[in-house]
Amino acid sequence: MDERVYVTLGSDAPLSALDAATGETIMTNDETNDALEFVYHEGTLYVVAGESAIDEEKARRRGERPGFVEVRPRRPPYPEDPPPKRVLAMDAATGRLLWKKADSQTAELMPTALAVSGRRAFFQNADALICPARCRTRTCHTCSALPVSSTTPGGIGPTGW
Repeated sequence: MDERVYVTLGSDAPLSALDAATGETIMTNDETNDALEFVYHEGTLYVVAGESAIDEEKARRRGERPGFVEVRPRRPPYPEDPPPKRVLAMDAATGRLLWKKADSQTAELMPTALAVSGRRAFFQNADALICPARCRTRTCHTCSALPVSSTTPGGIGPTGW
């Protein structure tokens, strides 16, 4: 990773590259505002980003968090739609955007379900496991969603990994 450390410098901040020795910011990419999770693989950064979950006033009130609206039978629906999310890939050295996916397939992404293997990126929403083709093609592969665990804290972590 060329002696860089990739971090967010705040809860709603974009992904930044810091010099590992000095801590100085080398690069920040505004496309990654509200970065939620990221994976570095073979010179590419894959990022899940989305709007802030909810304003502070509502966050203090129990049970008023956004979540899956048409959620699985084990969980009651939340009172609000979840904030929209997007998945993007960028060149780690230059910050150049390679591709971005922000549509119905990324709207309700599962947390911590971004994975990369070989030339493929994978993520899961409430309905499917999705594998958009890496790089510039628009081809996208999906399969039925894996079961959702009712014992995972929050009840929304994917199982079967």
